[in-house]
Amino acid sequence: MIEMRKICNIAVIGLGNLGLRHLQSLSEYRKPANIYIIDTSETSLNSGRLFINTIKNVNIKFLFSNNINDLPNYLDFVVISTNSDIRLHVIKKLLVKCKVTYLLLEKVLFQKPEEYYECSEILIKNNVNTYVNCPMRTYEVFKSIKIFFKNDLIRLMTINGGEWGLACNSIHYIDLFSYLVDEIPSNFTTYLDKQIYASKRNNFIEFNGNISAKTTSAKLDINSCFLGLPNKMISIIGTKKYCTYDEQNGSVQMYKENNLIHNYKFSAPYQSALTLSIFESLLNTEKCELIKFCDSVELHLPFINTLIEHMQNNISKDINSVKIT
Repeated sequence: MIEMRKICNIAVIGLGNLGLRHLQSLSEYRKPANIYIIDTSETSLNSGRLFINTIKNVNIKFLFSNNINDLPNYLDFVVISTNSDIRLHVIKKLLVKCKVTYLLLEKVLFQKPEEYYECSEILIKNNVNTYVNCPMRTYEVFKSIKIFFKNDLIRLMTINGGEWGLACNSIHYIDLFSYLVDEIPSNFTTYLDKQIYASKRNNFIEFNGNISAKTTSAKLDINSCFLGLPNKMISIIGTKKYCTYDEQNGSVQMYKENNLIHNYKFSAPYQSALTLSIFESLLNTEKCELIKFCDSVELHLPFINTLIEHMQNNISKDINSVKIT
């Protein structure tokens, strides 16, 4: 629980595009706070300073640095939005310097399986309440879909699209699937292209093809095709009901026994509208709607391991990590 002090200490570590969105959201906090912004890139810090110059919030003091050691000894809430390859290193440095009450981590969490176990031990040792930012389960549209299937049994969820970043983004849909069916999927299998593709992010990679997973009663089928349509379509099929979710056009259709029950538009919230509500929920209730770190590890590990196995079978048996973020 956050101690009753007059001023909250908040930090955003990693000020890329997503980190800037986290900062934008937290800058709307209407009570006294110090927000520490940490990044090793002066270019990124300058982008943050330019943004802060547009903020007229007298309650917040913004402090910029390229060094974690400039953080205070106590932080109420920290967002780590660095790339996955340095995230564990950053967590270690942070927890040596600071006592942290709540920690929010971006995904994909880590690139190596052993880093998940190491981080779990560190977070338990330091008693840090940690969540992973897979926010689709918090969207009202998916809450409505879950209610729609309450008296049915979801059998299959499919995601189809063209080159939408399967490696980087699949964990969002794995998390969503787990939320909708209330189970942890296992038995991950891949039917991926042998070719490894360059990611839009420098020094990272991407895949195209199929990843699937199963629970005791449902199957998840994720597809990214080289020549497929750019927009993603989600289909959720139950025993008597099914629904389609058009991500690009913002529309949902819900059917029961082939009869259209609901047909409506939605607008998925931006990250800049989410982070503050996460922090305030933790502040006021000691919990939030995001998945806990320990549960997300159970989703991440089989996903990471199946990608590593694919690379071992097609590139080199010596590969023990996957360069995705």
